[in-house]
Amino acid sequence: MTQRTDTQPERRSRFAQTQQRGRRLLVLATLIGYPGMYLWFWAWRDSGVAPLLWGPVSFVLLGLTLVCGTILWSWTRNRVALAEQSLDERERQVRDHVYVIGYQIIGVAVTIALAIVGLVAVLGDGRVVLTWEMVGPVLVGAVIY
Repeated sequence: MTQRTDTQPERRSRFAQTQQRGRRLLVLATLIGYPGMYLWFWAWRDSGVAPLLWGPVSFVLLGLTLVCGTILWSWTRNRVALAEQSLDERERQVRDHVYVIGYQIIGVAVTIALAIVGLVAVLGDGRVVLTWEMVGPVLVGAVIY
């Protein structure tokens, strides 16, 4: 891989050229699409809303996650795998900072999940029964994110 020199113009994607607010909204849309689909289903399955609306709204919310996630992936796909020599000091600091925050978020999510399972076991009859309705969305969410 060749090193970038000052004579080589930096190739920037459209995503990199957007304002920070736009990039943050794209990330937020990626994160809320899939959970939003489940919240939509749970909120409206017993309501009087026509079943005709359930499918299109669910597809829009799921599509939001898939489209925005693909845009993010296309911009960041090799950023983590780049060699140390190809990153400048600021890019290395940002990458390392994101690693730390990412592992903290994963740690909190796993802790919350284990706490919920523990509370169900303690407050229930001592058994935790995992069904596909409970585990399926978690597995699909783990694959998407």
